[in-house]
Amino acid sequence: MNRRHFFQTMVAGAGVVTLASLFKSEQAFAEERRRGGGAAAAAPPVLVDPKDPTAKAVNYVHKHSDL
Repeated sequence: MNRRHFFQTMVAGAGVVTLASLFKSEQAFAEERRRGGGAAAAAPPVLVDPKDPTAKAVNYVHKHSDL
């Protein structure tokens, strides 16, 4: 086996591994959608406390139409 053939084989192998991992993550994503989302989808949104120093620094207020 010469160097050229070795590197061609390594590049092809890396491509196969990359495609396989992308395919597997797409399958996991599709399975998660079928189950109705993950823990983040089930958790209610957390409101920011307007008294928090960071919220005060950016003049944060709750939008009353959303509550």
